Amino acid sequence: MWQRNKPLLQELTHLVGPDHLDLLSAIDVLTFPTSTSKETVLDHQFIVLFTPGQGLGGSGLQLSASQLSRGTRRILSLLSSLMFDQRAVVLLEEPEDSIHPGLLHKLLGLCRAYFADTQIIFSTHSQDVLNQLRPEELRLVTASDGATRAR
Repeated sequence: MWQRNKPLLQELTHLVGPDHLDLLSAIDVLTFPTSTSKETVLDHQFIVLFTPGQGLGGSGLQLSASQLSRGTRRILSLLSSLMFDQRAVVLLEEPEDSIHPGLLHKLLGLCRAYFADTQIIFSTHSQDVLNQLRPEELRLVTASDGATRAR
């Protein structure tokens, strides 16, 4: 995203920032030239650093992705994919995986508002997800006796 669409990275930073999900206060990309003499983006190494938001563990520190919580990495992955790929239909299997229920509530609200033009299909057993969806947004799919039914 940093290489191909910097404004989109700024938008992602805004969505995970204090005005929305309040997970991170900054996403920084550091570049280092490689040993070649060329000055292209492909001839650089990159380090991405994340600064957790106020009130979170590590607030004010720059952390690598591996130092972030699994839930934070999951949210970054989901939002990055939705924003960068810009698909009309997306399937997310168990979006609640590793995400705190309170944060999941904010994330689903953000998805509903921000990705209104994308049909997002969740595959889940989570009551935390199901309880936040409107009846018209739900399809119950069951399989029995070799037949699949959706209602």
